[in-house]
Amino acid sequence: LFVERQLKIHQKPIAIVNTNNFYSNLMAHFERMYVEGFAPQENRNIYSLVDNPLSALEFIENYHPKNIGEKPLKA
Repeated sequence: LFVERQLKIHQKPIAIVNTNNFYSNLMAHFERMYVEGFAPQENRNIYSLVDNPLSALEFIENYHPKNIGEKPLKA
């Protein structure tokens, strides 16, 4: 879903439910990619990290697409 969202194939919300901090290391890796310039800062708008399923549902219900920049690959 991340790639399809980045390529603007869809505008659907992506919520990552970080139960018991399961995805904390992944988020740290994403942060390192942004800081070191490996991934554009706009990629932060592709997903939302939430703590529980209820927060994920609230995010989805209130979702408004954000700018994620240009497509990284052009035809």
